[in-house]
Amino acid sequence: AWEIDLKELTFLKELGTGQFGVVKHGKWRGQYNVAIKMIKEGCMSEDAFIDEAKVMMNLSHANLVQLFGVCTKERPILIITEYLSKGCLLTYLRDTRRSFQATELLDMCKDVCEAMEYLEFKQFLHRDL
Repeated sequence: AWEIDLKELTFLKELGTGQFGVVKHGKWRGQYNVAIKMIKEGCMSEDAFIDEAKVMMNLSHANLVQLFGVCTKERPILIITEYLSKGCLLTYLRDTRRSFQATELLDMCKDVCEAMEYLEFKQFLHRDL
């Protein structure tokens, strides 16, 4: 049920690279904005990459990036997630050239805390926070 056909994806632009993969902005079925994470050759085992997707399949919270599906039938393996137009929170805070009101910062903190509380309830540790 989570398998997405590679033909349904359009790759638009690279969003970033990390230790284990590349993330690109794309379209799914020509209409949904998505983030497409692909494993770098030799950086991470395919099993570990698939395990990450399996964990994400069991998580659903308004303050967490939502998994849409995976592409595992061809290489590289892909994880397809919700696209965040403003990027990750850290990048957003660093790149925004304005001062935030205390209430805005508190709302952001509250959202992060709610997501972490949910992950703790699910007995999941978020290692990137």
